[in-house]
Order: sequence, then C-alpha cells, then structure tokens
Amino acid sequence: MTWQSARVTQHLERPRSHRFDAGTVELHCLDYGDREAPPVVLLHGHTDSAWAWHHISVELAEHHRVIALDMR
Repeated sequence: MTWQSARVTQHLERPRSHRFDAGTVELHCLDYGDREAPPVVLLHGHTDSAWAWHHISVELAEHHRVIALDMR
C-alpha cells in the first residue's frame, strides 16, 4: 500500500462517537486519533455539527487526539 492510498483509507475511517452527560444536557462528540496523544478540541459555529470538522480532524489526528463537540 502506498502512502497515498493509506491516506485515502484513513479519510474514509469513521471516528469514535461518544455521548456524555454535561450537567443539564447530554452532548455528543466525535473522537479521532490516539487517545494518548496531545488533545485538540474543535467547536463548530451556529447551525453546524461536529462532522463539519471531519476533513480537518482526520489530518490533525495523525499527531493529536481530536475531539469535535456537537454543540446545542
């Protein structure tokens, strides 16, 4: 497998999906990369979702754990 096909394969992989209690609401996040890597948290804008960061999250996940939150 060449590095180009490896990158394409990585882009097609789905992140881990988590739901958690944040006090008075339940929130959802997408979790990419190695859980032991330095974390990066991504927050989307109005009317978007955590999936809006997917193309960037996949790239960042090569060296970081990326957590993209679904805001209410």
